[in-house]
Amino acid sequence: MERLTKTGINLGFIDSNTLPNYEAVYERLRKYEDLEEECIREHTWGLKILLKKWKEFFEDIQELYEYRNLKKQGKILELVCKVGDKIWSITSLEDYSSGEYKENLLVHPQEKKIVSITMSKNGILYHVKDRAFAGFEFGETVFLTKEEAEQALKEQEEKNNEEEY
Repeated sequence: MERLTKTGINLGFIDSNTLPNYEAVYERLRKYEDLEEECIREHTWGLKILLKKWKEFFEDIQELYEYRNLKKQGKILELVCKVGDKIWSITSLEDYSSGEYKENLLVHPQEKKIVSITMSKNGILYHVKDRAFAGFEFGETVFLTKEEAEQALKEQEEKNNEEEY
């Protein structure tokens, strides 16, 4: 944009041909004023967004503080999984007719779906269609992924083979 002001002009003896006309000065000033208004709008809009984000952040911090206090008081339970999640179990076979437990007869990982979760005097129970698992069984005979279950089954079978020798 062409400058409207120039250095070295003696304003005492002005040649009207060297000065810009009033319309050009007015138009240039209008553009600066428009730019100034736009900057103020953008700045205000940016501040509103920033304030909203800070408010959300502050609310999150308050909620986290409340959860931390509840956890310290023992009022928060951490569940291994939720209702509807799939789990995989590797359990030993039992001879139900005789009621005897047959050691070292492991089956392939069985997929099951959590249908409910309850709290008992012994802890949290995760119910599937045909039985319930205690929380301590997760990572031992019950797993959140098929891969973890297969790995545990493989390790158990290797352990059983070592014990036979």
